[in-house]
Amino acid sequence: MIFAHKKDMLWQLTLVFLVVFCFFAGLGRYGLLDNNEGLYAQIAKEMLLGGNYVIPHLNGCIYIEKPPLLYWLMTLSFKLFGVNEWAARLVPATAGFSICLMLWRFSEKVVGKNHGIKVFSILGTSIGFLIFSRMVFFDILMTCFLTAACLCLYLWIHEGRKNLYLMGVYSSISLAVLTKGFLPLILIGLIWSVYFTLYLRDSIGFF
Repeated sequence: MIFAHKKDMLWQLTLVFLVVFCFFAGLGRYGLLDNNEGLYAQIAKEMLLGGNYVIPHLNGCIYIEKPPLLYWLMTLSFKLFGVNEWAARLVPATAGFSICLMLWRFSEKVVGKNHGIKVFSILGTSIGFLIFSRMVFFDILMTCFLTAACLCLYLWIHEGRKNLYLMGVYSSISLAVLTKGFLPLILIGLIWSVYFTLYLRDSIGFF
């Protein structure tokens, strides 16, 4: 029994190492791939060098197309690790890896202990998800906060309406809005509406 437990632990550690490698290995070995990666990284660089963290600038000109959270996080990464490709991509890579961790914990809690590592390893080795997580874009960071909001909302409904989960919903949505504007509000509204209509209308008794 003890040997089987150790074998399972070794297998899980191997999967975790593989996923960590997929997300973070070689992030700085290649240059910024397109104009968007370069644009967003340049804005964060100018924030760091200019010290203006309120209004983003690109080549000295005001650039307020997107909310600033990604720029803030990249600026922090640049300050800690230097201005380079690895530091820029560390932010989206960490967001993608965090999604895997959240779904691992959620699956263990809701479905069963053996399901968490499966979800973690499947998503963490999915090519498309890895590609987007290793590029400097807003989408994977927004997805991270949107995922947290959805999971907290589910747990709030099914775990006794605890305030901690509701605070998680509000804070996650707020961070998602700081990442991508009002789009996360529309997405979370659509997700909640579909879920409420299909599964919760009768059990909650709102209608």
